[in-house]
Amino acid sequence: MGAESNPYWLPVYVLAALLAVVAGGLPSRPRSLLILQALLLLSAAVLFQLFIVRHVVWAYAHPFNPSDGAAVAFSTVFGWLEGLVWPILPFF
Repeated sequence: MGAESNPYWLPVYVLAALLAVVAGGLPSRPRSLLILQALLLLSAAVLFQLFIVRHVVWAYAHPFNPSDGAAVAFSTVFGWLEGLVWPILPFF
């Protein structure tokens, strides 16, 4: 990794792995942990929204990688969606 590597790649992957491990470790009791599972999904969506947008903005902010803003707009609108995928994956 050189000086041009994206500083947000590590938090995104660590966050995804951590969410998958926490979600996989939750027992499946419908009433007792429903609120905890909902909070996990909500926090994952919010954290991924923050990190994915920053990751994409940093990646396209350099003159060697020009962009018309479509990637930033897409990550701004749908960045939270990846946060919902990672906690759900261990259950499948």
